[in-house]
Amino acid sequence: MTKTKESSRAEDNERVGMEFFERSATFDWDGARNMMADDFVVTNQLGETFNGDELTERDKWYDAHLKDQTATDAKLQGTDDGFIVEYTVSFIGVNGQRHTMRCCGVFSVREGKLTRYNRYADRVGLAEATEGAPGGVW
Repeated sequence: MTKTKESSRAEDNERVGMEFFERSATFDWDGARNMMADDFVVTNQLGETFNGDELTERDKWYDAHLKDQTATDAKLQGTDDGFIVEYTVSFIGVNGQRHTMRCCGVFSVREGKLTRYNRYADRVGLAEATEGAPGGVW
C-alpha cells in the first residue's frame, strides 16, 4: 500500500504533536518553545489570544504552582494541517485541593512548526485551581 501525500502529512503532524507533548510532559519548555513558529498564537475558548512566549511563561507558572500534575487518557490524532489532542489532567491547585478536568487542543502545523493552538479546558475549575496566575486564568 502506498501512502498518499495527505496521509503522510497527517502522520508527520502527529509526530510533531507527540514530540511537543513529550517536551511539555518533561517540562522542557525551551524545547517546546523552539517547536513554535515565530507567528505562533494560542487562543482559549473565550477568544483570548497569547503568543508563544506568553504561553511558555504561563506554563512555567503552572508547573511551579500546581503540584502532582499528571495527564492521562491522552488521545492525539494527526490531520492534514495539524493535530488534535484530548486528555485528562489532574493536579493539586494553589487552593490545596485536587482538581481533575478534561482538556482539548486543536493545533495547526506549518513546515514542522506549531502555528496555532486552540485550547479548551474547564474554565471554572481552572479559575479555582489557579487563582493568582499571571495575566489571569485562561
